[in-house]
Amino acid sequence: MLWTGFPVLSVFYKGWFMSTRVLISTIPGEMRVAQLEDARTVDLQIERRHERSGVGNIYLGRVARVLPGMQAAFVDIGLEKAGFLYVSDLAGDHDEETRPRIEHVLNPGDTLLVQIQKAPISTKGARLTCQISLPGRHLVMMPTSDHIGISRRLEDEDERERLRRLILEHRTTAGTGYIARTAADGADEDALQRDIGFLDRLWKVLRETMKTSAVPSLVWEDLPLHLRTLRDINPEGSVEILCDDDAVSDEVESFLKRLQPEQQVQLHRWRGREAVWDHFGVGDEMRRALGRKVWLKSGGSIIIDQAEALTAIDINTGSYVGQSNPAETILRTNLEAIPEIVHQLRLRNLGGMIIIDFIDMEHEDHRSLVTDALELALKRDPARTQVHAMSGLGLVEMTRKRVRESLGRQLSEPCYYCDGRGVLQSRLTIAFEVFRDFAARSGATNEPALVANVHPEVHDLILDQLPESLAELSERLGKELRVQPKGSYHLEQFEVYAAK
Repeated sequence: MLWTGFPVLSVFYKGWFMSTRVLISTIPGEMRVAQLEDARTVDLQIERRHERSGVGNIYLGRVARVLPGMQAAFVDIGLEKAGFLYVSDLAGDHDEETRPRIEHVLNPGDTLLVQIQKAPISTKGARLTCQISLPGRHLVMMPTSDHIGISRRLEDEDERERLRRLILEHRTTAGTGYIARTAADGADEDALQRDIGFLDRLWKVLRETMKTSAVPSLVWEDLPLHLRTLRDINPEGSVEILCDDDAVSDEVESFLKRLQPEQQVQLHRWRGREAVWDHFGVGDEMRRALGRKVWLKSGGSIIIDQAEALTAIDINTGSYVGQSNPAETILRTNLEAIPEIVHQLRLRNLGGMIIIDFIDMEHEDHRSLVTDALELALKRDPARTQVHAMSGLGLVEMTRKRVRESLGRQLSEPCYYCDGRGVLQSRLTIAFEVFRDFAARSGATNEPALVANVHPEVHDLILDQLPESLAELSERLGKELRVQPKGSYHLEQFEVYAAK
């Protein structure tokens, strides 16, 4: 008999209405913003003065190179790396069959108004679009499109129709598109009209700035991190904001009064003895987000490995053996892992292709239960996600929209010692590589001796464990062989040369 009595929702779902707390911590040159839901960190962003992502910024750019084979172009926007523009991101609503080829539309040297859609990631430049969007509190203005859209998270058809009607009634310029954000749910007519007026004025200022701007240059910069977070937040309960800097606190207060006066928010200046970051456990959460393994309460675990093209997530039962049959144990572990996986995706800002390797389940009902639970849990993720059916091997392929660099890539860099591999050759392997280099170089010199400079640990291993092998090789080659320790060497580094 299939076991189906597990209360799936209780594993990860306690209700949609949560208290939200935003922590804004500032030191010269860096700002950190954490968002907590029901006292748990769900989103963590860091912005440093010299490495702002630029997502949302608008530039006057110059086409540097057109790539017909990829139907894309490189656009110089004045940053270190040229941005990348696909033909599908040119302004204009065309389906794939009627879309013009990029070489028929763009030429090197052309000037374009572009917006950063995705921040530079790893070795890639910024992803650009000509389909400009200007975000307000409730609406997003699209001055180059006539489309009126409603957030997919607003499911009530009457509310969707109400928002669409109000936008069409109050937009001041025919042909200007708008998207109602999730925050527009229940917003009154005055709030929507204020948003439209604010965005109209912003677009006019931007167009005037373009007239006197050099090429390439920045013509409009999105809000800084803390104000951007407050603009985009969509709380479903009470909101509390804590700042540890007086100037930032005053800026936040002024911003909230201008942009969203109707929303009741508690704003406090943090004056605790302990740093606000540490008091609410965000520092510990951040350190855990840099590790591979995340423990589950039952004793199981999930392993997260981020590669260049995808992220792999593996689920293990660990010490959890259950109290009944194996199928129940596996199902419980898989279901318990789902809220933690969704939490880590959001906290670590993992995007692109994601493969989740669930523990293999024999029953089709169990596989459907896990897939449904994953899709339900992802509804709380503000990033756009798409989940594909589970394969017979228990693998789920999903995608998550990637806008900025992941937390791990932002806070860390490849190990300078192992070059990011995570492993080193063993000392024994290196010792025999030295021996092989002795043999290879022996015939190329008439000098009576060969010397190898090696790391001290490799030196000690050769003298302690391989003296007989070194002596045999010396006799075979007919040369004196010596090893010398070099404290400045990398473990895998060595140098062999001839000597008198």
